[in-house]
Amino acid sequence: IIFYLGFYINRSSDAILRNLRKPDDPAKTEPETMVSLEDNDNVYIDKRGLKYKIPYGGLYAFVSCPNYLGETIIWTGWALATWSLAGLSFAFFTAGNLWPRAVQTHKWYLKHFPNYPKKRKAV
Repeated sequence: IIFYLGFYINRSSDAILRNLRKPDDPAKTEPETMVSLEDNDNVYIDKRGLKYKIPYGGLYAFVSCPNYLGETIIWTGWALATWSLAGLSFAFFTAGNLWPRAVQTHKWYLKHFPNYPKKRKAV
């Protein structure tokens, strides 16, 4: 059950990220058509013209990287189901790899989006 809960969290969080960009909305914006952050507080465009948006919905109401949380829950469930050193290792190394990335992602959002939800945690 823990494995499937993590799987659901991971998939639904990834779906929210995929849906941030409309099919006709390119990931890159030409410099002459760029909008500034002041025009839309939920869109950030970097120097290369790449667009970023704040994700909302699901566990994004609480954490910046619920997909990483879901992945960690998946491997924790696997570790418990297999009750093996390999399963425990996967859970441990997944958390050790993804949680620092989540902290950095959270800091990036806070830096680039003035209206980023302050109550959100990294994971």
